[in-house]
Amino acid sequence: MGTITPGNSLLGIGDPTSTLGGYIYGDGHGIIYYPTDGGIHDITGSTPGIASGVNAVLGFAIDIGAQTISVYVNNVLSGTRAFSGATSMSRMLTATLRLYGLVNLYVTANFGATALTYAPPAGYNAGLYVEGNVYSYLNPLDKGSNITLSSEYLIASCVSAYQGYVRAVQGKKRGKWYWETTYGPTAAIGAGGCAPSSGNKADDYLGSQSGIRYDSSGACYMNSAVQFNGAAVASNGVVGFAADLDARTLKVYVGGVLQGTVSGVPLSTTTWMPAIGNQGVGAGVTGTYNPGPTFAQPVPSGYNAGWYEPHIFTTLDAGKKASGTTLSNGNLTSATTAEGQVRAVVGKTAGKWYWEATVNTTGFASVGIASTATGLTRWCGYNAKEWGWRLDSGEVYNNSGAVLSGIPYATSGSVLGFALDLDAGTIAFYLNNTLYGTATGIPLNDTYFPTSSAATSGATNITMNFGTGQTKYAPPAGFEEGFWG
Repeated sequence: MGTITPGNSLLGIGDPTSTLGGYIYGDGHGIIYYPTDGGIHDITGSTPGIASGVNAVLGFAIDIGAQTISVYVNNVLSGTRAFSGATSMSRMLTATLRLYGLVNLYVTANFGATALTYAPPAGYNAGLYVEGNVYSYLNPLDKGSNITLSSEYLIASCVSAYQGYVRAVQGKKRGKWYWETTYGPTAAIGAGGCAPSSGNKADDYLGSQSGIRYDSSGACYMNSAVQFNGAAVASNGVVGFAADLDARTLKVYVGGVLQGTVSGVPLSTTTWMPAIGNQGVGAGVTGTYNPGPTFAQPVPSGYNAGWYEPHIFTTLDAGKKASGTTLSNGNLTSATTAEGQVRAVVGKTAGKWYWEATVNTTGFASVGIASTATGLTRWCGYNAKEWGWRLDSGEVYNNSGAVLSGIPYATSGSVLGFALDLDAGTIAFYLNNTLYGTATGIPLNDTYFPTSSAATSGATNITMNFGTGQTKYAPPAGFEEGFWG
């Protein structure tokens, strides 16, 4: 559902191969609603409907089983069109659907994070969301300049013989994970493996100064040293990788057969993620990343089948912040220069939840939780139904009074941990994985949001970790790792 200011506006859906540089349905991979004429258009024609104006609320109802999209204008059905009316639209049944807009478009989209303006049609889910695991992909913002990506960021290619590699999204610190890489038609070009978040992706071969690689000859490298020699990889051959980040090992499989194990993977200061690089012998496809859930080889016993996040984790809410706060880093980092708060998108009324915040600049930061009943203009802990950890004093405040004290001062780089138990009405506060106190008496008749704030003017900079890539420290027993909705 979205609110629009029309112009040459187009709103609709497209499959992952839809052209991003042009109008949605022009390449036969999308269907759009055009506010000016009210029609639902694809490359073969259109279905007439209701034109819409400024501030109209448009509702989109997608039925994957029936292969239709219905458009509502201010809760009135405008029209319905079948996917099969567009060239190649059958791909939409197996691909992730996306909302697209074109030039001169001003739209506020609501995918269900807040209450929809109108109730959905009978039988439809309220909102657009992912059910189940969210699988990784190669990161277009975390690759060497020699690497190009295609096929929804799953295929990596190199444009020359120059070194470089690409890391996947979703770095991890714990757990046992399995994924596969299919080497290219010229297997000698590419190499699969894994890399730390701190590795130099632009100037290194994967596995030279950082990371681990298994090249097509069967040699496995870490820090430029051969760890073992296994079977060579044929053209379009599949290599399986099983990372045990608790035991600090990486196992490599070819044809379902274990080739060897790398031990002593350095994990103390960084996160790790799958990676694909080139071997410096030419240009072409280096490899295809398969994060799951189905694989060519058997998944080793005890390993997660894929590299994924179990949820889409919340971020800070750009619509729920004071004027002196700016957000960056995917709305996870808040920089505050005046008193006020910013809250997470997702709030909770029940359950046990653990998340973290990394201190970049302490200033007069106050970090904790706030309910829907309080405003954004004061620091967290000033009001009732707020519990805020004042980093300048080492105290936790509720309703402007200290309820915990004696917490050591946080400094740049400190990791703050929060364990919120909304079944018992408590929140525990951790500094660098050490528990320093638990506040009690949280009323259980409201919704609470993770909150970052500043108590007065002065630079404050905090980065929240709501679970993407795992929290730095494992949550207390019984608590969910991260914060999602």
